[in-house]
Amino acid sequence: MPGEKPPQGSREETALLREEVARQKRESEAREVREARSEQLKNRVSVAAIILTTTSAATAATRRDRRAQPPSPRGGRAPSCGPITR
Repeated sequence: MPGEKPPQGSREETALLREEVARQKRESEAREVREARSEQLKNRVSVAAIILTTTSAATAATRRDRRAQPPSPRGGRAPSCGPITR
């Protein structure tokens, strides 16, 4: 009935259920934080891989271009970026 107090066992069960719901909520929030950190780390790794790949390709192209230059009249290869002398 509406005005009656629930039995003692029912109160304990309700308290246990509330504790369980609270525990599940904490676990869910912790899982979301872990997933967000994991996603952030994946993004950082992807960016680093792109940077390393681009740098490696640029370095290889520079080396290839330097090897393709004709030898200078002094016997060595022509410098692509030599020091400025005055």
